[in-house]
Amino acid sequence: FDQLRKKVLETWSLSSLIHMGRGIFGIDWGSSAFCIKNAPRKFSKTTFLRPHKRNFQYIDPSDISKITLSAIRNSEFSFDFDSYGESGNPSGILEKIRFDADPTDFLKVPGAPIAYWVPTEYYEAFAENPSLSENAQVGKGMDTGNNELFLRCWHETDYASETWVPCQKGGSFRKWYGNHDFVIDWSEDGRELRSYPKANLRNIKNYFKSGLTWSRVSSTLPAFRYFPEGQIFESTGPCIFTDGLDPVGLLGLLNSKYAKEVLGIVAPTLDFQSGQVSKIPVNPNFRAASIAIADSCITFSRRDWDAYETSWDFTKLPLLQPDYRADTLEATYTSLRTHWQGMTDEMQQLEEENNRIFIDAYGLQDELTPEVPLKEITLTCNPAYRYGIKNDTEANEARLRADTMAEFLSYAVGCMFGRYSLDAPSLILAN
Repeated sequence: FDQLRKKVLETWSLSSLIHMGRGIFGIDWGSSAFCIKNAPRKFSKTTFLRPHKRNFQYIDPSDISKITLSAIRNSEFSFDFDSYGESGNPSGILEKIRFDADPTDFLKVPGAPIAYWVPTEYYEAFAENPSLSENAQVGKGMDTGNNELFLRCWHETDYASETWVPCQKGGSFRKWYGNHDFVIDWSEDGRELRSYPKANLRNIKNYFKSGLTWSRVSSTLPAFRYFPEGQIFESTGPCIFTDGLDPVGLLGLLNSKYAKEVLGIVAPTLDFQSGQVSKIPVNPNFRAASIAIADSCITFSRRDWDAYETSWDFTKLPLLQPDYRADTLEATYTSLRTHWQGMTDEMQQLEEENNRIFIDAYGLQDELTPEVPLKEITLTCNPAYRYGIKNDTEANEARLRADTMAEFLSYAVGCMFGRYSLDAPSLILAN
């Protein structure tokens, strides 16, 4: 409805709006009520009220009316939503309820979203910087029309043959590098796929180039990753191919808090389409420090991804590497676990410094902090990410230890069957 929004903002006057949470009018996904005056604007600011938490926590409608009236009467009113409900545990964190914004600022953002909560610094970023699509090609890939026929997990095939080539297909929340799980039938230059009636091969000109990708559907926000050349991409794993931009510097920006906030403006749903990602404003002059940080993050993430048999670049089990070898298996695991924790800590420091660089670059020091939760350090060796934070630390550690021993046994069986060898790295029998 971008044309309708533009007409409202340019021709009429949006005089007030209440953005309601769940349960109002029996609607469980949120609704809004607003007043539009059929006349040009004669005032600079419009009052917007948001009587719910940003994650749409359910609140009884009768309580929403009380919260709303309090916000109308007091422009500085805030509310501790975590103290609401059965738990009743105050967090001490107050969320803003009332926002006074200039609706003409919304026109600075592509699509003119009614982004009333956005600080002026973001509008300036949109106005002063070119969009990502002006410096890169952003688009989704093919639809095979029959994934069961054309797609396989890489380990289901004779990976050494020329029939199957790597294919980007989204995957779980993982930043920087990874989710290389699938291959696609591209025998005879994709002859069968090209002729398949239900297939739609988009952006063929970018097949087999290196680029950046993300998972289109995400319950949180997308995580962007680098992938090397020699791959095809599918519609659930859209890709970015840079023209004049440094791809590593761009990856640092896309995985920063700045980009996540921008995507919250232009892509408010759980489906992050290429058209929405292409709207991100990008200053093409990346600092050398940000490029170096992103490059280190890619390196750490790649080492972590390749440390498991599920990677086609797996060479040898980390538990058997000489750097961690001790007299007993228990002592060896302890040494390896210490290395994993050090790698996780360093990755967290790098990501926070990456955030700091872009927060400073866009003047958002008063709006964002650089901290990155441990669960968002997307390394498989990080139990807070691998298992989530619902379990306590001790339970996660026990699970990581058990899984590492299972991987040890799996590798041993692989050696027995000739898939691996203690005398040589990588796959020995690759089919």
